[in-house]
Amino acid sequence: MYSDKVIKFYSFSISFFIILGQWQPAFPIGWKREVYKLSFLSISLYSYVFYNFLFVMNLMINISDLETVFDVFYMLANTIASMTKCFAVRYYSNSLRDILEYMSSAHFQPSNKNQINMFSKTFSENQWVNKGYSRLCFVALFGVVIKPIFLKDGSYPISAYLFLDDSFLSQRVLQYVSQSIATAYFCFCDVAFDTAICSFFMFVACQLEMFADQIRNMKGSEIKYCVEKHLKILNLYNRIVSCVLIPLTVQMASSAVVILCALYQVAGISGGDFSVFVASFGYLFAMIIQLYLPCYYGNRITSKSEDLALALYDSNWYEWKLKDKKAMMFMLARLQRPVIVKAFGIMNFNLEVFSNIINTSYSFFNIIRNTNK
Repeated sequence: MYSDKVIKFYSFSISFFIILGQWQPAFPIGWKREVYKLSFLSISLYSYVFYNFLFVMNLMINISDLETVFDVFYMLANTIASMTKCFAVRYYSNSLRDILEYMSSAHFQPSNKNQINMFSKTFSENQWVNKGYSRLCFVALFGVVIKPIFLKDGSYPISAYLFLDDSFLSQRVLQYVSQSIATAYFCFCDVAFDTAICSFFMFVACQLEMFADQIRNMKGSEIKYCVEKHLKILNLYNRIVSCVLIPLTVQMASSAVVILCALYQVAGISGGDFSVFVASFGYLFAMIIQLYLPCYYGNRITSKSEDLALALYDSNWYEWKLKDKKAMMFMLARLQRPVIVKAFGIMNFNLEVFSNIINTSYSFFNIIRNTNK
């Protein structure tokens, strides 16, 4: 059934949210709910509050060491973005559950074979993106965790202030394992949220594509219904954006910092450290993809919304009654306003912004590199 496919559309992300304790459980009362709350608080406090404190401490102590500053900002920016995603999902979990139920309603079901094919194609793409992105992130996580083993210089997965004396093997192992666990939690949070964003944006873009097909084949008497359908799609889009706008904006800002720091790290690796270069480059590539995906699918939403006016023009409007043609003009005026994913009216999530962030990060990297020569 169609509703079952919609559930599978976002089940990949929801499974991660449940494991991480970010998704409000179905049981409203009882000891299970309290244990669930406690697990989320303990994990999030350890992973975010504790390590952000260690990052700041390390930054203050080594403020004159440019390489350490870049290493700290490298993780601090990513941690802040991950923390924002984590608490946003937790805070908006009830709203997100309502959105998922709304997505499964009859309003967004395909009405013909062509629309079923559109949805099936989008569903397959969504599954491919979820699996591909998660595997890329897990490979990057593996590279970050094992990189200290190849460096053999006493480093750790993340450049945090060391609260234990690592001259003892037991304490060094404890710090290495604890940092690896925190890094894995950051990675899982990013995978869950980023795949959810892609699923939501893909679903909205698919609805706009199916709506364009519906417009091309509609009759004059169906204009009112089509206007209502358009409003429902916009309502779904607005509800999604209201829940993810803040973490997406923080992610965009932190991505520029993370990519800049990652470039600096990759450029500083000597030619003999091939394994370290592969691990660092894998993390850099994962960060670029993390920035690219919301920009790409935000751009797709805008592109599909721009096609609606052309779809209306391709309909048999010239055969309609005069009153239906007049109604069509009002609908055409509405459809000519594209749907743009914006961050507080300042920045759009599209491929142009992605290109600008990459270019800006690379420009700053060149400035810093030339200054240090």
